[in-house]
Amino acid sequence: MVMHRHLNIISLNVNGLNSPIKRAKILSKMRKEKIDVVMLQETHLGNDEHEKLKKRGVAILFSNSVYFECTSEIKDKEGRYIFVKGKIDNNEVTFCNVYAPPGERWTLFDKIFNLVATETSGILVCAGDFNLILNLDSTNQQRRSPFNMKIRKVMQELGLIDTLRNFNPSQRDYTFYSTGTPQNGIKYLKNS
Repeated sequence: MVMHRHLNIISLNVNGLNSPIKRAKILSKMRKEKIDVVMLQETHLGNDEHEKLKKRGVAILFSNSVYFECTSEIKDKEGRYIFVKGKIDNNEVTFCNVYAPPGERWTLFDKIFNLVATETSGILVCAGDFNLILNLDSTNQQRRSPFNMKIRKVMQELGLIDTLRNFNPSQRDYTFYSTGTPQNGIKYLKNS
């Protein structure tokens, strides 16, 4: 299935959206950069328990310029993922947004991969903060862990593509930077 419309999609770990200023900045960025869909992780909004923990929470924002007709949604009660299925310009699309904190590994990914296999239809856009390294050109040893190898294998079986690597195979680009640690790509935008 091919969508005849170009969508500008970004994924952001916002580390909390309780500040009205931060929320306004995100909406301003959407307008200025003509972003159609924003996938947010660690919103810290919603369920009181999520707010107390100061982590979790995912959201998907659609620009007013995109008419998205939602037909169904599946949300994780702990705020780790959301699947939203619907139509854009009569094309079926499923958006999946994930926040996978370090340490919570295979159980969460197993749920997500099962939902991808059984609950998605049309074009799939899966984005988020996966807290893992998948790109094969990484210098970090984590990419060769049995867990990461298993994730890559399941992604291949499901036909998921790392779009950053697909369009920029030799570019060394990172979505996380800390002066105290090596640079690693931890956020991914996948589609099939």
